[in-house]
Amino acid sequence: MDKWQYEEVNKILDEAWSIASAAQERRHRSGSSAMRTVNTKIREARARKLETRERKEEQLRAVYRNIDANRDKLYEARSSEFRSRVEGWIDEGYARAKELESAITDLDAAIRDIDSKLD
Repeated sequence: MDKWQYEEVNKILDEAWSIASAAQERRHRSGSSAMRTVNTKIREARARKLETRERKEEQLRAVYRNIDANRDKLYEARSSEFRSRVEGWIDEGYARAKELESAITDLDAAIRDIDSKLD
């Protein structure tokens, strides 16, 4: 191969390398952008789960306050009919508390799952 042929082949290979490198860089930048978008969405989902968890915890505290208030009413009840009604309210309160505790447990699991995706 003559020197001019070698230089021509080398020039073509350099141009091909430049084109391939530029294409790879574009794909890398595009992938990085997509990953940032996905991570942003995952972080937003986590924030929403945490907000929901906080609301459920406040609701749970309110339910327990209501149960305590109903216990006070139970001790002060003068009729068996009212006592029975208040006992029903207390039972409903405990059922609601159980639902909220279950929801909080589910949210904790979802948050842990999201955290594992962010690591």
